[in-house]
Amino acid sequence: MVTEPAWRLRPPTEASSPASVPSAPRRAGVQLARWAEASLQNAPCNWIDCRDIGDVAAATLTRSDLAGGTYVLTGNEAVGYGGLAATLTRMLGRPVRYVDLAPRELRENLVRHAHMPPWLAEHVVEIQQLAVSRPESPTDTVARVLGRAPRTLDAFLHEHLGRFS
Repeated sequence: MVTEPAWRLRPPTEASSPASVPSAPRRAGVQLARWAEASLQNAPCNWIDCRDIGDVAAATLTRSDLAGGTYVLTGNEAVGYGGLAATLTRMLGRPVRYVDLAPRELRENLVRHAHMPPWLAEHVVEIQQLAVSRPESPTDTVARVLGRAPRTLDAFLHEHLGRFS
């Protein structure tokens, strides 16, 4: 019996997540994006550009020296949602804020406003609480596999700034 090698790519937080959410309503003159409402306190998130995920996937499928590995993929820095909001504030020239919600409140908002099924909302809350209790650090996997640094979160945000206007 011949078995094929298996690969595992494990990206924790894709950089396109904030840009994929439509504009949210304005409250007290401050633009709030749904992605900015979370239950993460200020836990760092390992944002990674989806193009880096694709590049590593292509490398693992075409290079025999990478066969069968498990690859934890991250960007080059871990940034909490508060830091992300501060960066967008600087780039947009207007206030953007992160609203930290209690887990129960986040779950309710995801079901009511984002129209998530309750099981998915519960999963999102569980993942966020795990990020709070066990913060992750960036890895050097993208650099080791591709021979270059991962794309930065700032670069991604600059490229997609129009999504946040």
